[in-house]
Parts: sequence; C-alpha cells; structure tokens
Amino acid sequence: WIKYVTKASFRESEWDELLAVSLYGFHNAGWAGHWEDPPAWRLTGSDKKYNPLVKVAQGLHPETGKPITWSRKPVPWVLALMEDPVDIGGGWYLLPPIRPPPGLPPEITQKLFWMDQVHRAEVQLAEQRARDERERASSEQQGWWYDVLKPESTEGDFPS
Repeated sequence: WIKYVTKASFRESEWDELLAVSLYGFHNAGWAGHWEDPPAWRLTGSDKKYNPLVKVAQGLHPETGKPITWSRKPVPWVLALMEDPVDIGGGWYLLPPIRPPPGLPPEITQKLFWMDQVHRAEVQLAEQRARDERERASSEQQGWWYDVLKPESTEGDFPS
C-alpha cells in the first residue's frame, strides 16, 4: 500500500483565474493509491543527503536516533524561522535543542534557602500559637459554662 498526495502544479493565475481563486490557501490532506508491485525505489541510507529523512520516516530523531515523541502542536512558519531551522529535505526542518533555563547565582540560591527556612519557622510558630489559642479558648469556655450552670446554693437542682 502506498500513499501519495495529489499536488497541483499551478504556477500562473492567468491560466484559469477561477481555479486559481478556488485553490488559493488550499491544503491538501487527501491521499490515494494502491501499489502491489515491488518497490520502485528505496531510501537505502547510502545517500547521506537523505539519511535524516530515513530516520524521520522510521520515527527516530535524525541526530540522536532516539524515538520521536510528537507532543507539540504545529507552530506558524514565521515562529519556526526565528529558531534558525536546518532543512533536512522533504519539507522537514531540524530545530536547535531547547536549552535549559540558566541557573541562579549562588548568593541568590543561598538567600532563597534562608527565606524558605524562615518561612518554615514562621509557619511552625503560627501553628503552635493556633494550638495554644484553641486550648485557651476551650478551657475558658469550660469555665464559663461551669459558672453558668453551677448552683447558687446547695439547695439547687444540681447535685454537688
């Protein structure tokens, strides 16, 4: 089974202006074809020019040979041009690797470490204060209820 895409070789709009208008901006996503004969040609890898394409056709990165993970959405061509792409043929371009973000200077890293330590200590102190306040309020409420419910005299309805 072979897939091939039909492509119009329409170079002059004056040839047929109505057809030119209808083809403007057309992106062909259709394909057709059935090939039962032996392959007419192959990319063997002997032509160094096409080696990257052979790897891409196998789903491998053209330089590293690692499997390609197609995770990014297509980007506008103008944005791809900003990355200085390398043409590897067949409409495929190799973009430079994405560099990791630069590291922070040691003094900033140390400052962030100490800020984190101070924050942790403040959180622990706030938690302890909240526990202490909760206990104080609880004992205060118990005392208040005792004062409300305690008998005025020994002859009350409450047992002593």
